[in-house]
Formats: sequence, structure tokens, C-alpha cells
Amino acid sequence: MLRKNDSTNNRKSARRNKTSRYVQVSNKEPFLLNHTSYDYRMIGNNMHALPVQAADMLSKLENHIRIVDCGCKIGDTQMRKFLPELSLALCTRFNQDAFRSVALSYDDALVYLRGGTTLPSIDVNETFVYYFDELPLGFAKKIGNRINNYYPGYAIIRMQST
Repeated sequence: MLRKNDSTNNRKSARRNKTSRYVQVSNKEPFLLNHTSYDYRMIGNNMHALPVQAADMLSKLENHIRIVDCGCKIGDTQMRKFLPELSLALCTRFNQDAFRSVALSYDDALVYLRGGTTLPSIDVNETFVYYFDELPLGFAKKIGNRINNYYPGYAIIRMQST
């Protein structure tokens, strides 16, 4: 099948070139330390942060190639909700004041890293960060009486420790 190379008739290129949608993020604190030295971009439904020095180069590359991933992935904005990504929590420039935090014991940290949901949480229905030994492990969200574990499936620990 042959198609014209006209962007008005090509639905895939029209989807790719959508203008970025703005999503309401309820945080009052910036996600990253020195947040003014980062350029925030939407790539698909994902929000990325990259150093300002690299933003000019990325702008030039965007005219010639399709950018799939760049910088630190901050979060996913599907369905007009913001879901923070694991890479944000593990980023060395992560602002620990941006989200509430919950400290975990060793056993609770293993439960979280295995994808469990029976963990201590906060009393407010919002997104928070789990910590172990002052190191961020990842995000979760309390909704009513349950917890949504935002630890990604590809990183879940599947082995049993002895």
C-alpha cells in the first residue's frame, strides 16, 4: 500500500505532533533541586527534565529525529493525572520535600520492593515516598483504606530472600 508523504493525511504523524497537554500537578514544591536549571518537556504522555545546556541540542535534534526518551523521566500524565516515576525518586537531584515521606523497616522495604500493598502509610489520601535508611525507594498513593504501589513491574523483586 502506498501513501502520500503529506502530514495532513498521515494520522500517525498527526498523533506524534500533538501539542503538549498541561496536567494539574498538586505539588507546591518543585520535584528537583535547582529546578530552574532544568528544562521540562512532554514526550508523549511523559514529563522529562533535562539540563538547560542540553535543551538547545534537543530542540535541534527534534527537527530531524523522533525523541523517545531524554533526561530524567519525572512522571506519566495519562488520563490527566500525574503519576510520578521511579526514576524521579532515584534521581540524585530529587527534592525530598516535594512529597510526604514514610520510613520503612527492612522487612517492610522488601514487601514494597516485591509489589506488596500491606504497608504503613500516611493519614492523608495523596502520593508519598517510601524511604529505607534515608534513601528513597519509590512512590505509593493512599486511596481510602488501601495503598496503590507505584513500584514498576519490571523492577519488582521476584526471588525470596533467606
